[in-house]
Amino acid sequence: MTVLHPGLRNADRLALLAMAIGFCVGTCTHTRDAISAGLFGYRHVSVAVNIFWTLLTFADPAATLLLLLRSRAGLILASLIMVSDVAVNGGLIIARLLSGGSPDLLYFAFQLPFGVLVVAYSLARRGVYQVDRTSSAVRAES
Repeated sequence: MTVLHPGLRNADRLALLAMAIGFCVGTCTHTRDAISAGLFGYRHVSVAVNIFWTLLTFADPAATLLLLLRSRAGLILASLIMVSDVAVNGGLIIARLLSGGSPDLLYFAFQLPFGVLVVAYSLARRGVYQVDRTSSAVRAES
C-alpha cells in the first residue's frame, strides 16, 4: 500500500509522510557526515558504531522510500532502524556519562521522541494493512 492508496486514511497518510520526512533528515545528516569526514569517518567511536552509523546513510533513504511506497515494509524497516539507533546512541550517552564526560544530547533529544513515534505507530497499525489473497489487492482496514 502506498501513501496515495485511496483506502488509506488521511491521518495515516500524514503520519507516514511525517516519518518519511524524519528519515530524510537522517539521510541528510549521515550524507553530510560522509561528505565531510568520508565513509566510516566517525573516528571518535568504535568500528562497530562507525559501520552502523555509516550504513544509516543507505538505510534511512530506503526507509523513506518504503514508507511512501510500501507502507508495511517501510514501518518494519523504520522501526528496526529507530530501535537500533536509539539503543546505540543511548548506550553511547550512558557510557560517556559514566566516564565523567558530557554527552551532546541535542540530536538524541529529537531522535528519542521520533523513535517512540515510529515504533508506537507501527505497533498501533500492525495488522491494519492486510493482503486480500483472493484478489491480490491490498486494503486498509479502519
